[in-house]
Amino acid sequence: MYNSETKKRIIYIPITNSIKDSFVIVHELMHDINSRNVTNNGTRLSYTEALSLLSSLLLEDYLKEKKFKDAKIVNAQNLITIFDKSIEIDFNLKIIEKYLENNYIDINLYNDIYNYY
Repeated sequence: MYNSETKKRIIYIPITNSIKDSFVIVHELMHDINSRNVTNNGTRLSYTEALSLLSSLLLEDYLKEKKFKDAKIVNAQNLITIFDKSIEIDFNLKIIEKYLENNYIDINLYNDIYNYY
């Protein structure tokens, strides 16, 4: 996140004092590195997420090599969380798309979209 008052980039990370922190730090750091001096657009945001996910996989490999037994489980939990969030975003975008097409959403259309997911 960029703070326009201080002209500095800030990454807010909730610390849990667990191995999960290392995955969150690497993931968010990759977002920060990839978004510097670049105009944000849909393509850039997609690639930024892909690079952050790749960095999580690389960290998992590194930690497994160093005999951290929980690395695979923690990374899998993180990836599931990201996948769930992407489904939620896709659902919301589909609702918006249908509203813009029809100028309304009735309960039947909402249920059709909901049942698709």
